[in-house]
Amino acid sequence: MTAVTAAPAPTNIKALALAKALMMLDASGAKYKVITPDGAEFGELEVKPVSTRKKTNNFAKDMGYIDSVRAMAVHDVLQWTFPSLPEANAFRAALASAISKAFGNGNSMTAVNKDTFVVEAMRLA
Repeated sequence: MTAVTAAPAPTNIKALALAKALMMLDASGAKYKVITPDGAEFGELEVKPVSTRKKTNNFAKDMGYIDSVRAMAVHDVLQWTFPSLPEANAFRAALASAISKAFGNGNSMTAVNKDTFVVEAMRLA
């Protein structure tokens, strides 16, 4: 049986609605967790924090670099310039994956110049 949770004394319509909802949840025997906008918590249910996942940047797919990668001969070097280091690093990761798929692991090198934000790729074999 769930312990009765003390709700705030109703001082306005929102507090009254919250108190009524908590009484109904307690009466039903359900496990619950209510968190009000001001951070007050009611109920005994353990709630894990919401994970914030970084949205991936798929701009590299739209750049059309795959054809130039596939056309690379041994010892060819390709370069791309970006406005910022995070964009250059994201593109280098996508590029390294594409080159590995095209020519196999260990048959290429990629690098980012951290001063000029230039991404370079070279096919080794």
